[in-house]
Amino acid sequence: MEVVLEMIDRAHKGPVCSSREWGSKVILRNVREKLKEHGLEKTCTPENPVNTNNDLADEFYSAGFELAVDQGLLCEETQRVIKVTDEELKDALKRAPSELILGEGPDRVTVKTRRPEEKTKLLWVSPLGIVVSEDFR
Repeated sequence: MEVVLEMIDRAHKGPVCSSREWGSKVILRNVREKLKEHGLEKTCTPENPVNTNNDLADEFYSAGFELAVDQGLLCEETQRVIKVTDEELKDALKRAPSELILGEGPDRVTVKTRRPEEKTKLLWVSPLGIVVSEDFR
């Protein structure tokens, strides 16, 4: 409960950033910088869109992890950035569930953790953080 309250506090006291600025400037700038910093620019090509190089995959993971810590995440409701530490993110990843059940009845699907070279059938889903207007809540 303490962690939840801390995140709520950060969502109300973090740096102010509009959704528009976050999506059109902050993310683009920070992703470009991280790709350059890790030598990952132009490593995905239309001719070979699926990475099968484990070292490259590890470098993308490192870059993404650093990006999450450096950038934080935007709370749409308060228009504030929630910053997390390296340790908080590592702890959250350790505690994350290995599967998530979505939907009901015939629409029910289970999203499971997959490891490289695993034969489990892929499941494609859209992002779960889609912003919905008040009219549709």
